[in-house]
Amino acid sequence: MMLLFYLFCIFLKCVYSQPSNGLHGGPIEAECLSFMSRERIWVPVALDEVIGPMGGPSNNPISLARHHIIPVRTLRSFFDTAVRENHEGNVELTGLMSLMGFLSDDALNQYGETDSLNRYIRSDLEQMRQLQSYYINQEFEFNNPPVDILFSADYLVRSVFQWIPANIFIGPAPQLRSDDPGDAFEVNSRYIIGEEAYQRLVTINRMMESYVQTRERATYNEVIELLAEISRGRDVPYPFDRSQWIYENNRYRINTNPHNRKRREAEDVPLIDDDPYCLKPLELIKMSMHEENLIIVSEVLDRAIKHKGFYSKNYGSWKIGTLILPGEFGIYADGISMAGQGWVYDPYGYKFNDNSFAVGILGTDARGKSDNWVNLSHDFTTTEGTRDYAGQVFFDKNGRPVAIVITSRQWADVGSGWSFIYNNEKWEYERTDSWDERRFAGRTESLDTTAPKFVMS
Repeated sequence: MMLLFYLFCIFLKCVYSQPSNGLHGGPIEAECLSFMSRERIWVPVALDEVIGPMGGPSNNPISLARHHIIPVRTLRSFFDTAVRENHEGNVELTGLMSLMGFLSDDALNQYGETDSLNRYIRSDLEQMRQLQSYYINQEFEFNNPPVDILFSADYLVRSVFQWIPANIFIGPAPQLRSDDPGDAFEVNSRYIIGEEAYQRLVTINRMMESYVQTRERATYNEVIELLAEISRGRDVPYPFDRSQWIYENNRYRINTNPHNRKRREAEDVPLIDDDPYCLKPLELIKMSMHEENLIIVSEVLDRAIKHKGFYSKNYGSWKIGTLILPGEFGIYADGISMAGQGWVYDPYGYKFNDNSFAVGILGTDARGKSDNWVNLSHDFTTTEGTRDYAGQVFFDKNGRPVAIVITSRQWADVGSGWSFIYNNEKWEYERTDSWDERRFAGRTESLDTTAPKFVMS
C-alpha cells in the first residue's frame, strides 16, 4: 500500500467533480494535504456547494479548505524529530504509539461501515490500532523500532497525526483569502475556535518548536499529553461559519472584530463532517491502485523518490533501456542497484531525455501483492531472496506506466526474462523481446492513455 502516489489524474477521476470557474464559480472544494512519508501531495476533494459568506456576492458557491492552525511544517518537524531521536526503551516512540492508538480509536468512531470506501478506511485504521497494540506488547532492540511501518501510509499514521480535527478549521480556500498565513501559525484562528482552545494550540505549537530545537524528553511527553487532551475534546474540524469571515477587495479574511466571539450556527459541509481525518482521498487512491493493478508500481517508485531520486541517463526515451542484456549494466544488474540492493547506492531511478523514466523492481516486491502481473507467467509472490529477480519499471514522458521488465541472473545471461505491458488497467505478458517495436511502433506513450500519471518528485 504505502503509496505516495502523486496521482493527480486519480483525484480528477475519482474525487474531483469539475474545475472552478473563477473566484465564485464551480463546486465547493476542500484541500487535504495527505503528506504521508513525503510531504508534497495536494489533494482536492469535491464537496457540496455552500453559499458565499456575508459581505461577498450572494448566492454564489465558494471554495472551502481545511486550514491547519499549528502548521503542517511544525507537525512534521515534531514527529520526524521524535522518530529520529528515539532513545533507549523507545520512550519517544512509545508516546507516539499511545497517541496513535487513541487517534485511531477515535477515527474508527467517525467512519461508519456505510459503504465500501468507509469499510476500506476502517480496515486500515484497525490495522493501525493492531500495530499500536503489537508495538506496546513487544520488545524491540535499542533505537530499532518499526519506523518504516509506523510512518507507512499502509497504516495512515501521518495522515491521522497531521489532520487532528482539533487543529483544523474550515474556511475559504487559501487563494481566496487575503490573510492566509501560508506555513505559519494561524494567529487569527482565535476568532474562529475561541480563546481557550486557541491558547492550548499556541502552547502546543511553542512546545513542539522547542522540542525540535532542544530534544528534551519532558517537553516531548507534555506535547503528547496535550495532543491527546485536545483530541479528546474535539473529533471534527471547526466548521465554516459565514459570520466569522469578511469579504472585501475580492478576498476573504477572518473577522477579527472583538464582538465576533459568540459562535453562530455553522454551515453544514457534509463531506468534511463525514471525513474528519481527511482519509477518503488517500483511500480512493488506494482503491484505484488495487483496481488498476498499480500497487507495486507505486511502491517501487516511492522507494526511489524517498532515497536518491533520479539521475539523468542519455537515452532518447525509455524504449532504449528495455532490452535484457547480460553483464554489469544489463537490466538485471541495473535493477538490483536501482532497487537499493547493490553494494553502494540507495534506491534511485533514471530520467531519460524525453522525460520518461524508470525505477528498479525486485521479485520480492511482489510478495503479498495481487497486481495481476505477479503470477501471469511466473509466480513472483513466492520469491525468497532480494537478488532472485530484478528489473525495471518504465514510465512514459507523461508519467504513465508502460512496462515491467524483470529477469533472473541466469536468464539475463541468455538474454531472456519476463516483460509485462500496461494496457486497459492491467498488465499483459509478452513472450518475445520484439514487443517494444511491435506494440509501440512510432510511439513512446503508454498503451493505456487514461492510466494514472506518476511524477518523479
